[in-house]
Amino acid sequence: EISDNLTLDRAHYEEDLKREQADHGQLHPHVAITLNSLGRSLKALGNIKDAIHYFQKALEIDEAVYGLRHPKVELRSCILADLLSELGGLSEARSYYRQALSIIESIYGPRHIDAAVILNGLGKTAQAQGELAEAREFFIRALAIYQSNMDANHPAAAIAGYHSRKQRSRQRAWPRAPEQSLL
Repeated sequence: EISDNLTLDRAHYEEDLKREQADHGQLHPHVAITLNSLGRSLKALGNIKDAIHYFQKALEIDEAVYGLRHPKVELRSCILADLLSELGGLSEARSYYRQALSIIESIYGPRHIDAAVILNGLGKTAQAQGELAEAREFFIRALAIYQSNMDANHPAAAIAGYHSRKQRSRQRAWPRAPEQSLL
């Protein structure tokens, strides 16, 4: 039943997309919102590769409409980074995370809580690529931001602390990170 509902959602969003494009043209925020909804529907159906396509199209529209330094561009970049990371496209995911981090830091400053979330994503991708020293640095930066913005017992701060400690213990077991990416 859930799968049937998701399939209906997809069909509904595809109709909406045609209508939005007819009413507003290809480069309009409403089109980007509908593309995003289509991407979310496909992701829920387990079709991540096609979902990425729709999220990328939504990002392209947001960049054209709002410019490269806008919170909507940051958000879509993070969504893409998360999905690409999930698929194993770690280098491309890191590129999107870096883009998102640059936007957040330029708009809100380097100590903003969203920067910590992105740094955590960068840490996970660096870790998955075997770049343990770099991963640890990302986790430490994220932890410092969480601790300065939240109570020390907040779950996000605890998770960041866990990742930082985990990387420290891995570095002791494997003192040198590989010189090249594993991908």
